[in-house]
Amino acid sequence: MKSISPLNRKIWFVYLILFLLVACTHLTPELAVRTKLFTSGHFKEAVQSNIVSSGADEQNHVQLYKVSPAPLFQDTQVALETYNVRQFLLFYYASYHGEV
Repeated sequence: MKSISPLNRKIWFVYLILFLLVACTHLTPELAVRTKLFTSGHFKEAVQSNIVSSGADEQNHVQLYKVSPAPLFQDTQVALETYNVRQFLLFYYASYHGEV
């Protein structure tokens, strides 16, 4: 039986940590919205904003969440207030919805 080299163990450990980090940031709809805000460059809003469920879109099978105070898109100065949240297995994924 072949043993795993120390370098391979470190690489697998890094992969495991990255997977757990992504998994933990998508376990609830609120965390998915915060992760979307953080990865889109709105760091302050991702940490400080209040996120509230604002209903569901039955046609697309998504939940809608509102962020207040909403971050502003720098190019057009539009408030990014409403987000879609979809569930896939155990994880939730958020995307910007637009005006409601």
